[in-house]
Amino acid sequence: MDNYTTLSAAEFENLVSSFSAEFHQIDVRQLEMPLPMITIMRELEKLKQSNALLVTHHKFPQILLNDLSDKTLKIYLNQPETNLVKLFFVKV
Repeated sequence: MDNYTTLSAAEFENLVSSFSAEFHQIDVRQLEMPLPMITIMRELEKLKQSNALLVTHHKFPQILLNDLSDKTLKIYLNQPETNLVKLFFVKV
């Protein structure tokens, strides 16, 4: 079973724009492997309850998502283009 929810572009943008708590944004598209995963994991460690992290990535991060079986995170994903993936992690 997937530990994330895939949203349409409109649903994803609505979620992010209506998020009332604090969120941090990072873009890992230009980082070489394994820096995207390391960077995202470090940011998630700092995430406070009810806050979120918005990530722009160049590919679907399957290994990262497999490693995040943490039930205190809600993960939302949108892939509007082949080389563009947006992830929104909410700490619950």
